[in-house]
Amino acid sequence: MHRGVVSRATGKVLLKGEHIDHINNIGWDNRRENLRRCSGRENSRYARSRRGSTSPFLGVSRRKGVDGFVLQMKIHGKNRNLGTMESDRTAAVLHDLLALKFHGGFAQLNFPGNQTIYERVICYLGEKL
Repeated sequence: MHRGVVSRATGKVLLKGEHIDHINNIGWDNRRENLRRCSGRENSRYARSRRGSTSPFLGVSRRKGVDGFVLQMKIHGKNRNLGTMESDRTAAVLHDLLALKFHGGFAQLNFPGNQTIYERVICYLGEKL
C-alpha cells in the first residue's frame, strides 16, 4: 500500500531496488508525510532491537566471556565491533551518536528525544568521533 501512496503522490513509479521507509517506524502508518524513498541499505539501517536480545538497546549486547556490554554497528556495509562499555546505557548513547554520524536521517536511535543534543555533540567533535 505504501508503494502506491508514494507513486501517486510523486507521479513516479518506484524502480526495482527502490524501497519505501516509514519514518516513524510504524508499518501501518501510510500517511504521505510519514513515507520516504530509500535504498535497501538505508531501509535496513532503520531496524528495531530484536526480541530475545541480551540488551534492550540497539547495537548493544552481552557476550559470554566478555566483561561488560559490547557495542556493534554496521558501517558502510560491514559489521564493526566498536568496543566494550561497563554500562549498557553508555553503549546505547555511543551507538546513537555513531548511528547519526554514519546513517543520518535513517538512524534508529535508542534515545530519540536526544537527537538535537547528539547532533550538537557530533558538530562539536567533528572528525574526532
